[in-house]
Amino acid sequence: MKIAHLIDNLHVGGAQNLILTFAQHCSQVSQNDDDGHHLDVISLEADHSSPLYAQLAAVGVTAHCLPSRKLFRPRRDLQLVRFLQTQRYDVIQTHLTRANILGNLAGFLTRTPVVSTLHSIGENVQFYNPYRRLAETLVLRTFPKRIIAVGAAVAQAHRQRLGGDRISVLLNPTEMVPPISPPQRAAIRQGLMQTADRPFLISVGRLIPAKGYPDLIRALARIKLAHPQVFLAIVGGGTLQPDLEREVNQLGLGANIELLGFRTDVHQLLAAADIFVNASVREGLPLAVLEAMSARLPVVATRVGDVPNVVTDQTGLLVDPENPDQLAMAIQHLLENPDKLNRMGLAAKDHVDQYHNPKTWTQDLLDFYTAVIDGGALQ
Repeated sequence: MKIAHLIDNLHVGGAQNLILTFAQHCSQVSQNDDDGHHLDVISLEADHSSPLYAQLAAVGVTAHCLPSRKLFRPRRDLQLVRFLQTQRYDVIQTHLTRANILGNLAGFLTRTPVVSTLHSIGENVQFYNPYRRLAETLVLRTFPKRIIAVGAAVAQAHRQRLGGDRISVLLNPTEMVPPISPPQRAAIRQGLMQTADRPFLISVGRLIPAKGYPDLIRALARIKLAHPQVFLAIVGGGTLQPDLEREVNQLGLGANIELLGFRTDVHQLLAAADIFVNASVREGLPLAVLEAMSARLPVVATRVGDVPNVVTDQTGLLVDPENPDQLAMAIQHLLENPDKLNRMGLAAKDHVDQYHNPKTWTQDLLDFYTAVIDGGALQ
């Protein structure tokens, strides 16, 4: 099967990591499959500084770049159509708004089946464009063979807009974070906090408004009153970094919070932490939460998107979005109940291992493609 994944960009993010996971496991499936599978990735932005290009190349997947600053640009759009005609893919999967629009139009013109993906319950308000939203709605109601939602809440959020009978749920997978030795764990904690025995919280995600980092910073100011040694590492880059650094300094939290930026050792940081915190105001089924759970971390998270379907009473604590007081109380409760913290961490790992296995998800997605190509679809 010859497959193309079309995406808005290859910046570091959840949709992009999903493509990388598929590339890694599709390669493994192909080695054991007489027919084999070939995957190409196409980005609609010029983002060659992204580490994903090298990561994809390492598993034999070529990432092509067909950039344009505008959604519709005849020269680039014709280039995309001609590229798809030349490559003759069996199926195209699209990710994010621009790819959902252009990929479906190009798939229609080249008579290539398209599967589109919904990754969140809504659009990033920072980049919201009502005309682009309308264009995506019209295209997704008309052209794709099927639509995949990464979680049940994501599917429900779009059913009225797109027609529920055409949306299938395929839960996000994640690689299990490997454990580290006690000396490694102590060394990582020592390097970040100057001592290994401080309470260590971690949050991972792009520094954008949807992730709710100002609420998390304000929550930490409250926690510090009872736990002055608490430490929070925020991992990820984005436009809000200067604003967040300013707020950290204004609240006198310079010794308690560090914005680490983009890191290549996220798995090791997760394995060394005590609690994962997700303060988002809008989500789908965040891969960062699943990765943290696979690292045996209990999760304190906001009650948004599909998060309540994975963060249960057994695996963590849920709070209302945009409520720093609730966030602080939940984190403090776990810090003061270490037995419960450890028990939730073990349950979190078991949950991810059972329901979010990447090998199973890859095979399910390949089966989904086959059904779409043959004229049907999985339910």
